[in-house]
Amino acid sequence: MLKFTDAQAEVAVRDNAQRFYAFKFKSNGQDLNATQLISLREAQLLYQLSDEPAADIFREHTRKLVEQNISTALNLLKSRTRAGC
Repeated sequence: MLKFTDAQAEVAVRDNAQRFYAFKFKSNGQDLNATQLISLREAQLLYQLSDEPAADIFREHTRKLVEQNISTALNLLKSRTRAGC
């Protein structure tokens, strides 16, 4: 028989909810429309994930997308600069 405390069970539930939510977020791709945002909110509620960790996941996902876009833009600029020399 496994013995878990209530606190351990709560941590496991929270951690898994964050993983599921992050996976759902990533599966939507780069562009989010209103329907996808509603779906993400519904998933957040279904997983019983509080607003703070959900917002952290949203910020992290957005930050990564911005970094990717900046990196792509810089690479394009560099290649155009080299081609123009």
